[in-house]
Amino acid sequence: MGSEYLAETSAKPVFPVDGIIYDQVYGRRIINLIVGFKNKTISVPFLMDSGCPMTTIGTETMIALGINANDVFKMHLNVHGFESIPFSHDPDDKKIRDLNLLGWEFFRDTKAHEDVDLEGRKVTLFKSKADMLAFYNGK
Repeated sequence: MGSEYLAETSAKPVFPVDGIIYDQVYGRRIINLIVGFKNKTISVPFLMDSGCPMTTIGTETMIALGINANDVFKMHLNVHGFESIPFSHDPDDKKIRDLNLLGWEFFRDTKAHEDVDLEGRKVTLFKSKADMLAFYNGK
Protein backbone atom coordinates (compact mmCIF):
# COMPACT_ATOMS: atom_id res chain seq x y z
CA MET A 1 0.00 0.00 0.00
CA GLY A 2 2.87 2.32 -0.73
CA SER A 3 5.00 2.21 2.39
CA GLU A 4 7.01 -0.21 4.48
CA TYR A 5 5.23 -1.74 7.48
CA LEU A 6 5.43 0.63 10.50
CA ALA A 7 8.19 2.61 8.80
CA GLU A 8 9.21 6.02 10.13
CA THR A 9 8.06 8.75 7.81
CA SER A 10 8.41 12.47 7.31
CA ALA A 11 5.23 12.51 5.20
CA LYS A 12 2.40 14.80 6.28
CA PRO A 13 -1.18 13.53 6.44
CA VAL A 14 -3.07 14.24 3.20
CA PHE A 15 -6.56 13.42 1.99
CA PRO A 16 -8.01 11.55 0.28
CA VAL A 17 -6.27 8.37 1.43
CA ASP A 18 -6.59 5.26 -0.73
CA GLY A 19 -6.76 1.81 0.80
CA ILE A 20 -7.62 -1.70 -0.28
CA ILE A 21 -10.36 -4.20 0.26
CA TYR A 22 -8.67 -7.43 1.27
CA ASP A 23 -10.23 -10.91 1.50
CA GLN A 24 -12.91 -12.17 -0.87
CA VAL A 25 -15.14 -13.46 1.93
CA TYR A 26 -15.15 -10.69 4.51
CA GLY A 27 -14.01 -7.68 2.47
CA ARG A 28 -11.68 -6.20 5.07
CA ARG A 29 -11.01 -2.50 4.44
CA ILE A 30 -7.36 -1.65 5.13
CA ILE A 31 -5.82 1.80 4.99
CA ASN A 32 -2.40 3.25 5.88
CA LEU A 33 -2.52 6.32 8.10
CA ILE A 34 0.24 8.45 9.57
CA VAL A 35 0.48 8.15 13.34
CA GLY A 36 2.58 10.35 15.59
CA PHE A 37 3.61 10.04 19.22
CA LYS A 38 5.96 12.58 20.78
CA ASN A 39 8.78 13.01 18.20
CA LYS A 40 8.14 9.85 16.17
CA THR A 41 5.88 9.49 13.13
CA ILE A 42 5.19 6.17 11.40
CA SER A 43 2.97 4.75 8.67
CA VAL A 44 0.41 2.40 10.23
CA PRO A 45 -1.98 -0.01 8.49
CA PHE A 46 -5.44 0.07 10.06
CA LEU A 47 -8.33 -2.31 9.65
CA MET A 48 -11.36 -0.05 9.27
CA ASP A 49 -13.82 -1.60 11.71
CA SER A 50 -17.16 0.16 12.09
CA GLY A 51 -18.15 -2.50 14.63
CA CYS A 52 -15.34 -1.44 16.95
CA PRO A 53 -16.30 1.55 19.09
CA MET A 54 -12.74 2.72 19.79
CA THR A 55 -9.59 3.08 17.72
CA THR A 56 -6.96 0.71 19.05
CA ILE A 57 -3.32 0.14 18.26
CA GLY A 58 -1.46 -3.14 18.47
CA THR A 59 1.67 -4.16 20.32
CA GLU A 60 3.96 -3.88 17.28
CA THR A 61 2.73 -0.34 16.61
CA MET A 62 3.30 0.65 20.23
CA ILE A 63 6.86 -0.67 20.07
CA ALA A 64 7.50 1.15 16.77
CA LEU A 65 6.31 4.39 18.42
CA GLY A 66 8.52 3.83 21.47
CA ILE A 67 5.61 3.10 23.83
CA ASN A 68 5.94 0.39 26.49
CA ALA A 69 3.96 -2.47 24.96
CA ASN A 70 3.30 -4.09 28.36
CA ASP A 71 1.15 -1.17 29.47
CA VAL A 72 -2.55 -1.32 28.69
CA PHE A 73 -3.85 2.23 28.69
CA LYS A 74 -5.15 5.14 26.71
CA MET A 75 -2.60 7.36 24.99
CA HIS A 76 -2.64 10.67 23.14
CA LEU A 77 -1.62 10.12 19.54
CA ASN A 78 -1.96 12.06 16.34
CA VAL A 79 -3.81 9.83 13.88
CA HIS A 80 -3.53 11.26 10.37
CA GLY A 81 -3.65 14.86 11.51
CA PHE A 82 -6.26 14.43 14.24
CA GLU A 83 -5.61 14.26 17.96
CA SER A 84 -6.89 10.91 19.12
CA ILE A 85 -6.86 8.79 22.25
CA PRO A 86 -6.63 5.20 21.07
CA PHE A 87 -6.52 2.27 23.42
CA SER A 88 -3.94 -0.45 23.38
CA HIS A 89 -4.85 -4.12 23.36
CA ASP A 90 -4.15 -6.49 26.21
CA PRO A 91 -0.73 -7.91 25.25
CA ASP A 92 -1.84 -11.36 26.47
CA ASP A 93 -4.72 -11.50 23.97
CA LYS A 94 -2.92 -13.23 21.10
CA LYS A 95 -5.91 -13.01 18.73
CA ILE A 96 -5.97 -9.22 18.43
CA ARG A 97 -2.89 -7.83 20.17
CA ASP A 98 -1.18 -6.85 16.91
CA LEU A 99 -4.22 -5.37 15.16
CA ASN A 100 -4.64 -1.67 14.53
CA LEU A 101 -8.36 -0.96 14.38
CA LEU A 102 -9.85 2.29 13.14
CA GLY A 103 -13.07 2.42 15.16
CA TRP A 104 -16.26 4.37 14.56
CA GLU A 105 -15.29 7.06 17.08
CA PHE A 106 -12.57 8.19 14.65
CA PHE A 107 -15.26 8.93 12.06
CA ARG A 108 -17.56 10.50 14.66
CA ASP A 109 -14.85 12.77 16.08
CA THR A 110 -13.14 13.75 12.81
CA LYS A 111 -16.19 13.82 10.48
CA ALA A 112 -14.13 11.74 8.02
CA HIS A 113 -16.05 9.75 5.40
CA GLU A 114 -15.19 6.62 3.50
CA ASP A 115 -16.16 5.53 0.02
CA VAL A 116 -16.07 1.85 -0.87
CA ASP A 117 -15.55 0.62 -4.43
CA LEU A 118 -16.36 -3.09 -4.19
CA GLU A 119 -15.75 -3.80 -7.86
CA GLY A 120 -12.36 -2.07 -7.80
CA ARG A 121 -11.57 -3.52 -4.35
CA LYS A 122 -10.64 -0.05 -3.12
CA VAL A 123 -11.58 2.15 -0.18
CA THR A 124 -10.98 5.90 -0.02
CA LEU A 125 -10.97 7.99 3.15
CA PHE A 126 -12.01 11.63 2.81
CA LYS A 127 -11.53 14.38 5.39
CA SER A 128 -15.23 15.28 5.25
CA LYS A 129 -18.46 14.48 3.45
CA ALA A 130 -18.15 17.77 1.57
CA ASP A 131 -14.66 16.78 0.33
CA MET A 132 -16.00 13.41 -0.79
CA LEU A 133 -18.90 14.98 -2.70
CA ALA A 134 -16.64 17.61 -4.30
CA PHE A 135 -14.18 14.89 -5.38
CA TYR A 136 -16.91 12.94 -7.16
CA ASN A 137 -18.50 16.04 -8.62
CA GLY A 138 -15.17 17.02 -10.18
CA LYS A 139 -14.66 20.19 -8.16
